Amino acid sequence: MKINKQLKNNSIELLSPAGSWDSLLAAIQNGADAVYLGGKSYSARQNAENFDNETLLKAINYAHLRNVKVYLTMNTLISDAEMKDALKSAYAAYQKGIDAIIIQDIGFARVLKNELPDLDLHASTQMTVYDVAGVKELSGLGFSRIVLARELSLEEINNISKETRAELEVFIHGALCISYSGQCLFSSMIGGRSGNRGRCAQPCRLPYQLYEKGMNQNPIRYPKDMLNKYLLSPKDLSGLELLPDIIKSGVKSLKIEGRMKTPEYVAIVTGIYRKYIDMIENLGFGSIEAEYTIAKKSEQQETALSYREIISKEDMNTLAQIFNRGGFTKGYLNSEKGKTMMSYQKPKNWGLYLGEVLSYNNEKKLLRIALNNGLQIGDGIELMSEEEKAPGSVVSEIMINGKHIKEAFDGQIVDVGRLTGKIKRGDKVYRTSQKGLNENARKSFEDKENKIRLIQGEMFIKTGFVSRLVLRDRLCKVAVEVIGEKIPEAAIKQSLRKERVGC
Repeated sequence: MKINKQLKNNSIELLSPAGSWDSLLAAIQNGADAVYLGGKSYSARQNAENFDNETLLKAINYAHLRNVKVYLTMNTLISDAEMKDALKSAYAAYQKGIDAIIIQDIGFARVLKNELPDLDLHASTQMTVYDVAGVKELSGLGFSRIVLARELSLEEINNISKETRAELEVFIHGALCISYSGQCLFSSMIGGRSGNRGRCAQPCRLPYQLYEKGMNQNPIRYPKDMLNKYLLSPKDLSGLELLPDIIKSGVKSLKIEGRMKTPEYVAIVTGIYRKYIDMIENLGFGSIEAEYTIAKKSEQQETALSYREIISKEDMNTLAQIFNRGGFTKGYLNSEKGKTMMSYQKPKNWGLYLGEVLSYNNEKKLLRIALNNGLQIGDGIELMSEEEKAPGSVVSEIMINGKHIKEAFDGQIVDVGRLTGKIKRGDKVYRTSQKGLNENARKSFEDKENKIRLIQGEMFIKTGFVSRLVLRDRLCKVAVEVIGEKIPEAAIKQSLRKERVGC
């Protein structure tokens, strides 16, 4: 294999969300180098499960034992009345061994820097840092890392990276905001729930009608399928296809959004990005257009492939299945703007397209579909319908020619029961959840240990002296010593050999 040495960066960090204990396990066991999580207060995701003092200590110990860093999100605006309590919470996390705290409030950052000068502070994306001047200013105020605004292009990120020495972090996958992060007051204006206080009601995920300026109750003429749609709801970001160029830009950390998502989501997205980050580092892709030469085992011949060609359709489908809003966008990273970034039809998970309705038996409530993807009992399906509540269900019945089956495959024509609602021929059907995928994702972190570390052990045994066992973890420079209770005596018949001690 001929490898392009243009890029070899083993220091890149994959940072995953941990909105719950299971999500923490999912992230770590699927390859995250660091996780970010919130406490019970001052987190921008107050509706996540989050961590109390006891579980925070447990999380830090679990992660550190596996050489994974933990960052605490205290990324809301802190009122004067809350400052003392916020400082107390930060100090408690500091004593437990937190690696850094992610902050939005610049006043809170100053207090922390005075009180805990050796604590690393990360500037949250809520601070809307989008240029070199902003990065340099915050670096001067003591921030060790800047989480850049999600509205930046790769070109802009490159320029910032070249002009500053600060650690930079960027989002590579997950939900996008319609506004600049940290600058949107929509939720607080219409519902009294501020995103800058961790309580965003996500009004951008609601349906709207667009009106002409100055024309009261006179909607702009849109095609029928655009009326009363989700005009402010962006698709989710996926930077998988841009990974080589993102890494090449000089950023330190690649962040996955999703503290409100399921542990299965965290496991799958973390695992797939881990796979391709490792591939890029091992094969040396300097850009998305770079090629390397690999020998095909079946034909024993060398073929040049670009990074884009290496990304498997199965992995892209898996990412889409676990969560997507009408597909993905490369967003501002790729200087994408306009309606291609938006998910007008539906603001929640679309899943994967199954096919169109061929017919519907209203009496038996059976839906006939020619499958474009597989389907099994326990999967979730939903129709893209004009109805306010689209017909959908967990699949409990699949039939072919009247015979019940547990699983069907791409290309087969099946009857699926029993769905109710206004269903008509031509309606599009999506598989919104896949039972087997979720089960495998959960297996990847339940009662399983993928993070294996080598421990060096030394046993000291000498006649007349107490025995000692010393275990060392060189990576974290930790040593544990155990002293024996009895003094070894000289052997009468056969002395103890190294081989026996080692067993």
